[in-house]
Amino acid sequence: MKSIYQGTAALERIASIAASSKAIAGVVNLRYLSKLCVTARVLFASNPDTDTTINLHYSPDGKTFDTIAFGSITVVKSSAAVVQASKLFDVPQTGWMQIEVSNGDTSLAITNVAAWASIAVQFETDRQLTPGT
Repeated sequence: MKSIYQGTAALERIASIAASSKAIAGVVNLRYLSKLCVTARVLFASNPDTDTTINLHYSPDGKTFDTIAFGSITVVKSSAAVVQASKLFDVPQTGWMQIEVSNGDTSLAITNVAAWASIAVQFETDRQLTPGT
């Protein structure tokens, strides 16, 4: 019998990221995954000068992450507005993915940053699964 587990994990909420700075929103274990959907929401200040970028960095061991992004999401700037963006990624079925939020604005902070990782795992089992088992 085929079973599917689906879930969404809220990663770390970040109150503020200073101009030209980065913060790690969380790390996702890729075990058994083939796809990962990452969503990020940002509150931009008035008149931001650039977009915010969400970078995904891969690690085979969860300790040392690539310096070149595996993939990214652009959260398009909007003056004094909350903007949310999502993207679906094909990922390796082992390893870890670090979710990094990069504020490219050179003078303004971004605030109320939130990120989520949504997963779906399909696998074969000989019994019906119930939550908590």
